[in-house]
Amino acid sequence: MSLTLIGDSTTNQLFRTMGCVLESSGFKKYISKREYGDDVLSGSSGIEKRSTSSSSSCLMFTRETDLFELCLRYEAKFPVDADGYVSRLLDSSEPHSIFLAGISSHYNDNEEYEQDLRNFAQAWMRLATDTNSPTLILRQPLPQHFLTNDGHYDANAHTKECSAHNKADPKYSIFTQTVSPLNIATLDVYNWTSTAVIAHPNASIKVDCTHYCNAVVYQWTALIGDALKGIIA
Repeated sequence: MSLTLIGDSTTNQLFRTMGCVLESSGFKKYISKREYGDDVLSGSSGIEKRSTSSSSSCLMFTRETDLFELCLRYEAKFPVDADGYVSRLLDSSEPHSIFLAGISSHYNDNEEYEQDLRNFAQAWMRLATDTNSPTLILRQPLPQHFLTNDGHYDANAHTKECSAHNKADPKYSIFTQTVSPLNIATLDVYNWTSTAVIAHPNASIKVDCTHYCNAVVYQWTALIGDALKGIIA
């Protein structure tokens, strides 16, 4: 089984936590490889690829006869060339692989988010039509808790303590309206995470109302486990 997480630094948190969960459940990491773009270099720990474009890292786990590949593809925003990006994902994936895309925190422009999300989702629907095509799961946008009405990042508010917001981030409704008409699975994290106002890093070190403490990230991992059971059952 292969699961690739696509997203920003919050997704990197999830990638690391899922690796810990796999090892704690009896899986052993036996291959590590890092991939960057299209230039391939051989390495003792697997395959290494490098470029200035978005990067990915993969870990391979084994437990008896079970194999589990866990990968991370770093993307701060949805790629501009959605068709090209999705085509490359499909071309490089094994049959029945799973991609989980969670990209939202770097969008302060809601119109840009809506357009990029729609382009990516529609590109997937157009191109991933083979019966052996990978499965895509789109993660709802993560709530932030900056001192603004909807919690989004504001340069004038980022030095203040995290706070509950008065209304939902507009990206939440944008996500729902954009993805609901499509036959794409979703990971529903917004409502559960929106209440975790105090679960951000220690404000005495740095005010960070975007990333979450491990307890919240472990809960996302549990939600992913439930989603995967429904897909592979």
